Amino acid sequence: MASYELKGDGDKGVLVLTGDFGVQDAGVLHGALKEAVDKYEAFDFDLSAVQGGDLTMLQLLCSAEKAMAAKGASIGVVGSVPLAVLELAEIAGFRHEGAGQRFWTREA
Repeated sequence: MASYELKGDGDKGVLVLTGDFGVQDAGVLHGALKEAVDKYEAFDFDLSAVQGGDLTMLQLLCSAEKAMAAKGASIGVVGSVPLAVLELAEIAGFRHEGAGQRFWTREA
């Protein structure tokens, strides 16, 4: 089961994601990301407890990153990115040369 916790003070937060984020959890993830984008000027993802996901998860994370960039804000990453997320990004075509430095390009 997928869950999240949003922590932070002032204009900086951390969105901690836990579990397996498949299409069935898209509503949970979308709500978490919307809350973070609306609430903070900058926030970090903590994906260290993510066990898996699918293309929907990557698309929603990219969408949040673009929404933050549009308002002149940023998203970062704290903790390690699990191998399952890195492999998913590779398989889905999100990790290719010239793609830029996204959070999933970091080593676990």
